[in-house]
Amino acid sequence: MSPGRRASEAIARPLGTYSGPSVGRFGQRVTSAPDSFGAIVVWLVALVSVAGCTKPTPATSPVKASPVKAAGKPARTAATSPAAVTGKEAAKKEAAVYRQRRKPKPTVVGGCEESCGTPQKAAAALFDGLSGAKPRAVIKRLIDWSLLDEDGNQRGERWSDLWVEPKQHPIREREISIWLGGWIAQFADVSAADLLRSRSSGVQLKAIAGRTDVVEMRWRHPPLNKGGGEPEWRILWTLRGYEWLISRIDTAPSKRPLGTPPLGSVRRGHL
Repeated sequence: MSPGRRASEAIARPLGTYSGPSVGRFGQRVTSAPDSFGAIVVWLVALVSVAGCTKPTPATSPVKASPVKAAGKPARTAATSPAAVTGKEAAKKEAAVYRQRRKPKPTVVGGCEESCGTPQKAAAALFDGLSGAKPRAVIKRLIDWSLLDEDGNQRGERWSDLWVEPKQHPIREREISIWLGGWIAQFADVSAADLLRSRSSGVQLKAIAGRTDVVEMRWRHPPLNKGGGEPEWRILWTLRGYEWLISRIDTAPSKRPLGTPPLGSVRRGHL
């Protein structure tokens, strides 16, 4: 009989029973009284044998179910908390404000901005102002008051010096207003039709050799009642930031050579 079978039979018998003979106190065989201690020893040995012969079943870890993606739809995830959504929106708004601050703004000198973004637009704005209802407000924004040269009179130098001292600003504004009013008064008796005719046939814009910041305009103006100089004027448009502004007016260009005009902006948007 194999050891495993004997161990199984021993386990099956109840404690305190023994099928074999036993020996009494004086060497006599005792068949009726069971040896309880011996039966316990045999039962324990059998239990150990059975435990040794039986291989434990390895424990298996539970398999986690993976999310199954539906066709064309992403796997569902945990819902984002309202606080997280609010934080993301605030971050986006802050980034947008930062980009807006970093965006370069146009450099404004005269104030005409887009209406004088090119020499052609600036010349058109000049004639629109002269024939409009409010010539003073329009033309004032078309002149660079820090560079203005009228027939060799460096008016811009004085007005630039007055601008440096804030207390002198009222004096500067008054002098500019007086000069501008007198210059516009020359065209008071010129009809809109004459201005339109001179605009369409008497204006010529010419580039200056080696310069990209200054353009020369020749203008055969209508007859003026108060002087007016020669029939054809020379007006220089100088790039200042993003604007083309009047920097020089020669009412007698034949008597004054062009020379070297002051520098404007080497690149558009830079002073």
